[in-house]
Amino acid sequence: MDFMQDTLAEGRTVRILTVLDVHTRECVAAVPARSFRGGDVVRVLRQVAATRALPKRIRVDNVLTASA
Repeated sequence: MDFMQDTLAEGRTVRILTVLDVHTRECVAAVPARSFRGGDVVRVLRQVAATRALPKRIRVDNVLTASA
């Protein structure tokens, strides 16, 4: 599970919550939004759980990078 972020041509920011199955390399969710709260992430994970089993653990990439 990770967030991607980009800036649109008009300057607005969009974030995408991505959820990947690392075993099959399948993207099981890619949800765009202007921002995400904890409840939004829970909602997405519940939607994924409705169609497939969830793993015992979820790995999140929390590496912060600095912009130049």
